[in-house]
Amino acid sequence: MSTRDLAKKIIPVGIILVVLIVIIIAVYFPPNGKLVCTLSSAPGDPHADYTYTAYFKFWKVNKIVTEEVITSKNKKILEIFEQQEKDINKEFEILDFYERNINLEGKHLTSVTTIDYDRIDYKKMASIGNKVTNKEKSLKVGATKKMYEESGAKCSYK
Repeated sequence: MSTRDLAKKIIPVGIILVVLIVIIIAVYFPPNGKLVCTLSSAPGDPHADYTYTAYFKFWKVNKIVTEEVITSKNKKILEIFEQQEKDINKEFEILDFYERNINLEGKHLTSVTTIDYDRIDYKKMASIGNKVTNKEKSLKVGATKKMYEESGAKCSYK
C-alpha cells in the first residue's frame, strides 16, 4: 500500500473523528444556553426547594436566577424566614445588577434572586463588605456547575 493510498483512507477518517469530537463537546458542554440545577432539603417541616438557573454565552455566565421555595405548615416559621430574607435584601438594594423578590403566600415563602453579571459593579460590591477580587470577574459555566453539584444539586443543560 502506497503513502497516497494510505492518506486517502486516513484523512477522511481523521476528519470524521474531529467532527464527531466537536459534536460531542457541543452536546455535553454547549457554548450557549442555560444550566438548571435543583436541590431539595431533607423532608420535614420546614422544607426548602432550590432552583438555580445560570444563563451563559460562550461558556461565560451572564445571569443567575435563584428560586428558593420554603414550605411549612407553621406560619410563624415562614414569617421569621421572610423577615430574614428582607433583612438580607436591605443590604443589597443599592446594587443595580441585583434584584430580589420575596413573596409569602399560604404555606409557601418564595424568594427569587437575580444577579446580572453583565452589569455587575465590583466597587459597589466591595463597598457593602464583600471581598471581591479581579479573579472573580468572569464566571465560567463549568465552574458554576461544579460548585452547585458539590453542594448536592443535580444539574442539566437546557
